[in-house]
Amino acid sequence: MKKYLFIALAAAGMLSSCSSDDTVANNSEDLVPIKIGMGNIATNVTRGTGTVGAVGASTNAWKGELVNIYMFNQGTLTLAQNLGTAIYDNEEFQTPAGEDGSTTFATATSGEVKFYPASGNFDFFGYRTDGAETAAPALNTAGDAYVAPITIDGSQDVMGAQCDKAAAAAALDAAAGTTGTTKFFSAYAARKGVQPELIFKHLLSRLTFEVKAGNSNASAAGFAVEITDIRVKSNATGELYVASAADGFEPKIEWATVTDPATEYATLTLKQADGTDTDLDLDPLAPFSLEGNSAFAPVGEALLVAPGDAKYSLEIAMKQKKIIDPVAYAADPATGWTEIVMDPYKTDIVIPSVDDPATPEDESLNPGAAKAGSSYNVQIVVYGLEEIQVKTILTPWEDGGTISIDPDANI
Repeated sequence: MKKYLFIALAAAGMLSSCSSDDTVANNSEDLVPIKIGMGNIATNVTRGTGTVGAVGASTNAWKGELVNIYMFNQGTLTLAQNLGTAIYDNEEFQTPAGEDGSTTFATATSGEVKFYPASGNFDFFGYRTDGAETAAPALNTAGDAYVAPITIDGSQDVMGAQCDKAAAAAALDAAAGTTGTTKFFSAYAARKGVQPELIFKHLLSRLTFEVKAGNSNASAAGFAVEITDIRVKSNATGELYVASAADGFEPKIEWATVTDPATEYATLTLKQADGTDTDLDLDPLAPFSLEGNSAFAPVGEALLVAPGDAKYSLEIAMKQKKIIDPVAYAADPATGWTEIVMDPYKTDIVIPSVDDPATPEDESLNPGAAKAGSSYNVQIVVYGLEEIQVKTILTPWEDGGTISIDPDANI
């Protein structure tokens, strides 16, 4: 089952004294406030600073990230208004940072509380670009969608969200004792306890990396190989479709057309957390030593790439000590050695066809395509001054399959 993060838009207001549930009197006692709430996501989170949530339901949670929300008159791209002022026009919200479940609502960073209009039904859309947007969303030339241009650098978790109208309709019918009710999302539905939920979906594919030493020459003290960079080629420019009135719309990214990935794709470089709890910036990858790494150890944060490709070019930069004077080195480990910078190791990450039960052991013979919302764990075995072996396990936010990259033999 796919794992999604979602925000519940909970409209919890005071009961109206009107004779009809369809109308709310325009006075302060009858205003129905719109609240951005969290629902049905785990309270434990183990994410770093790069991506929202982690693999598996138990860690698929928010941790204070920022999202943006639009509110339109239902079935249109006309912004919903109260007294001539747009209610949510690319409004920024901060998701709850509480991981114990005690904090249930996101809050507008402006601090304002907004209310439902007295009548009318509405649509809600949300998105998160994590800084990847190069301009704010705007109505496209066709006039049928709000679109934001984006350029990813490998560290941003781009997400899109909309509400499940079918679920809302069923819930409202159950609450109101009706059939075929379409009075969602509205003040009327809110008074019936029906809350719109924005279901956020990851729109990129996620790569995580683990490394270990394959022999003593790579892991022994004084000889250990250090990984200095991990780089992946990916399409990086596209347009994020945030909202549309079209039937069946799903938030998506339309990527730039590329004729030659070797020259037109961007190089995305793995980064790492900066080591603080308050600063969510990522730092360049520090040299990662394989000394003593006989088991796989994670390196860096996740790297997020454009989905849809069957393979991605991978490049690993390394360096290693070489003892040139054993006697001098034995007497003083600070001497008697030199540092060798190796030529970068280049290969491909090949995406397996995980939906095919007949996938052979060598998945490179049966490639699939990277899926949005899937996380692929790349396992790298490094041999000192020798070859590298790579095995990539596709373990998504949604479990997806296994990728193997091995120049000589399977690991």
